[in-house]
Amino acid sequence: MFSLLIYKSKITEEENIMKLFDGETKGSLKVSLFLLLSLFFLSTPAWASWDFQRTIDHSTEVIKEFKKDPKNGIPQSVFDKAKGVAVIRVSEAGFIFSGESGHGLVVARKGQSWTAPSAISVSGMGFGLQVGGETTHYVLILNTKQAVDNFARGGKLKLKGEMEGVAGPTTETERKPKSHIYVYKRSKGFFGGLALTGLDIAESKDTNKRYYHKEVSSKEILSGKVAVPKGAQKLIHALNAPYGSKKG
Repeated sequence: MFSLLIYKSKITEEENIMKLFDGETKGSLKVSLFLLLSLFFLSTPAWASWDFQRTIDHSTEVIKEFKKDPKNGIPQSVFDKAKGVAVIRVSEAGFIFSGESGHGLVVARKGQSWTAPSAISVSGMGFGLQVGGETTHYVLILNTKQAVDNFARGGKLKLKGEMEGVAGPTTETERKPKSHIYVYKRSKGFFGGLALTGLDIAESKDTNKRYYHKEVSSKEILSGKVAVPKGAQKLIHALNAPYGSKKG
């Protein structure tokens, strides 16, 4: 009898394993996967895998993509008047209980060029659930000095009220109410206007310190007091490149 019970137990165990593969327990598997991801992000520091150079490289490609063709969704007139630009990258399953939705950078216009990039982290539910979705990029066009100053002062900036992210125009003829910040979402090579509200954007002091090898504030970076490092030269080149440039 005892041997029979053990044998039945083994059969039950094998059947349960097979069910995971034949679809009978997919619901349970999804729940388990969700919990595992949740525990992973809760136990892992948000900055642990954040390579700022990689963020700069991704952002460079995003800038090059919307500038190579004016029809891609961010009009040249909007970009030419920008006082600053922020690029935010949100990875799939990127914010399940992690407290952060994504990472990115912000630069400010300085004369005929741009400042070095300052690292930013983003939290809040403004992006919507990213679980199972593709990696998404958001471009924030900072239309006013006040918007740049809010990014430069450090601490947290909440996109709400006067500083709410408004969907930006996607053609030269489209008229939008004036706003401190225009927001664009990149999807399959095109950039559509998207409103973002209630989002928290914060200076990432640790990331800036590691990247610049010293204590630097976002204010110092965005005021042009920090030299553009070699690793960010391609980003600045892409920002300075004319619209329609294939090389960027």
